[in-house]
Amino acid sequence: TNAITHGRYISGATVPSTFLIEASRMMLPLGFESGTTLIAHLRYEMGEYNREPELCQNPLLVCLGRNRLYEVMTMRDFGEQIRALASKLGCKHVFPILPRQFMNESLASAIAAEFALTTEDLVSSRKVPYLNVLLYERTLAVISHGFVSETRGTTFSATINRERIALGLSSRHHLESVVSKYTVRIDDALRAKLSMSGADAATTVADIVAAKLNRKL
Repeated sequence: TNAITHGRYISGATVPSTFLIEASRMMLPLGFESGTTLIAHLRYEMGEYNREPELCQNPLLVCLGRNRLYEVMTMRDFGEQIRALASKLGCKHVFPILPRQFMNESLASAIAAEFALTTEDLVSSRKVPYLNVLLYERTLAVISHGFVSETRGTTFSATINRERIALGLSSRHHLESVVSKYTVRIDDALRAKLSMSGADAATTVADIVAAKLNRKL
């Protein structure tokens, strides 16, 4: 099995207990099964440090990145690319793991809606202690059929990846690579375009992405 083939990882991986696995599966919405679900994790450092709020708290946009190297994309492109990955992996559902304390309710609701969910469906809305929320979310990332996450400058996805391999599951998918064609770097050039444009931020970002894609045709 993969667990034996990759046995060198097992000693360094804390594999969830059977009890925790079963408890975590109960956190999924009705009709979801871990074996047919893609977990999508967002770190959202921009919200943690209140950076670029006009972009990164906009429910029409999603931001990625760490250490001031940030990118933005439209919510529609984000949803389409994650759903496409889920389809490719044979997953029936996408279940997001979101740091709700770093994003406003409109943004969290918009992300959930991309996958036919509401914020009430998320683990973070369950009436359980915050530590349990973290444990359940982490375990779902370990045991579900697919896992896609930001990987740049973070140890979370690397740790989850090691545990997935120890259980004989597929490796993580790098969110940055999955959506790279549809992101725009948040820099002075983008800020200048936003200030000069008469359109809203989401339209401006969509226009820049469209121009980028056309150049590659």
